[in-house]
Amino acid sequence: MDADRYARGQTYAEYVSSIEGADRAALERRYAAVIIPPEVGGLKGLSHIRALAVAEVWCGDCRVNLPILARLSEIWGFQLRVVHKEDAADLGIQRIPTFIFYTGGFQEVARWIERPRQVAEVLSGSDEAAKPELRRRYMLGEYAGATVSELADLLGSARG
Repeated sequence: MDADRYARGQTYAEYVSSIEGADRAALERRYAAVIIPPEVGGLKGLSHIRALAVAEVWCGDCRVNLPILARLSEIWGFQLRVVHKEDAADLGIQRIPTFIFYTGGFQEVARWIERPRQVAEVLSGSDEAAKPELRRRYMLGEYAGATVSELADLLGSARG
């Protein structure tokens, strides 16, 4: 990753503006619904961080978690760019969303992949009959706090 390539990514606003119809409305609703708990809202010292979100609008995990990352970028002060998976093939992306965090010099400091651990663990341990309800609750944002907490823990160690 370098500055020129990073700059070719879309800002979150550009990404949302490029989407049409119900998908765009869903992202806008999800973004408006993001609540950042006071205990993590004060995380500062991240203006040197550059976040790259590898995402696709058709992906449910992206629709749930990308708006959270966008809100956090505004509150915590780091830059965010969004790219499509095919534009990040050389970055070793297997699942989306993948959020990659770089220093100002574009040294990778952290990655967050797909969904919060809490959701992944519950989905992998649930019986098949319980999974649809869990997925529904996840898609409605019930586990957004887990995403926020994981990103706070991840980025807390990257502060300058």
